Amino acid sequence: VKRVSGQSLREFAETQIFGPLGMHDSQILDDPNMIVRRRTSDYQPRPGGGWSIQIPLYRMVGNTGLYTTVGDLLKWEQNFVDARVGGRALLDEMQTFGRLNDGRTIGYGFGLNLGMYRGLRTFGHGGDDFGYLSDVVRFPDQRLVIAVLCNRDSIDPRSFSRSVAEI
Repeated sequence: VKRVSGQSLREFAETQIFGPLGMHDSQILDDPNMIVRRRTSDYQPRPGGGWSIQIPLYRMVGNTGLYTTVGDLLKWEQNFVDARVGGRALLDEMQTFGRLNDGRTIGYGFGLNLGMYRGLRTFGHGGDDFGYLSDVVRFPDQRLVIAVLCNRDSIDPRSFSRSVAEI
């Protein structure tokens, strides 16, 4: 990103994605000493009982390091309807099944998992880092998005999102 845009990933995301979409509670954490407003802690059980807090203190950015909220994730998902950032062609490409060199299609399309749940089309992605886990699933034909964020690694956010989908 820096080579092409001249900006760090954090700066690029803020100016080109988060700002235009009104995602004011999202940021790429490229400095472990940065203050993150309304940040939750990762809770880990202690041997013998009780809890401890674990906060990641590394500088890995790209496949991790996105700090966001459920509300901002819903703004991100609304962009697939409105196409305000990225344009319709890019967003459609993200929602197209990937194709391997041998011609087979896979359930991953340019950054999204594509699939079916109980006969309904779904697009989404999950994530995990230390004890933080997430699942976002969109049912485009039903105009439904479910976003679940957890801060304990023994919780399965996908089971929560699918339980909500059942309702």
